[in-house]
Amino acid sequence: SDLNGIIDGIDKKDSFSMQVQDLTSAASFLLDEHAPYVTKNVAVVDSAPRFDSEYRDLRKERRRAEKKKKKSPEHYVRYLDLCDKANQLSNSKKKQYFKKILDNSHRNPKTLYKMVNNVMDRKQDNAIPDTENIEELASTFNTFFTEKNRKD
Repeated sequence: SDLNGIIDGIDKKDSFSMQVQDLTSAASFLLDEHAPYVTKNVAVVDSAPRFDSEYRDLRKERRRAEKKKKKSPEHYVRYLDLCDKANQLSNSKKKQYFKKILDNSHRNPKTLYKMVNNVMDRKQDNAIPDTENIEELASTFNTFFTEKNRKD
């Protein structure tokens, strides 16, 4: 395997600290190759318009219970109960929020599709390319449409 090859490749004549350094850098490289570091952006839940003070207060209470859950079985049961209540309230608030939006936008498809795209986390790309040079942009559009007309 890759790790055995790395270990065999370490020079046994080097000092111990040098061998550790070689092994650490090789293992880090191997880890990056097989399990690359991935970052993700997560939306902050508190900013969601459907979460009101009732939900925020329940979350605060749940966090307090989470800190105490290891003290006793009763605290742990209380924490699990608050988790269930918070999940139920969250789902209820989401349903109310989306029902309200659907009721308000049933005659306006644009608003409805905007809400669906937002929920599905679809981002629309800017159709116009970014450029500082307006003449270059105009030339690019001109070339595009000239080539398009030639093909048709």
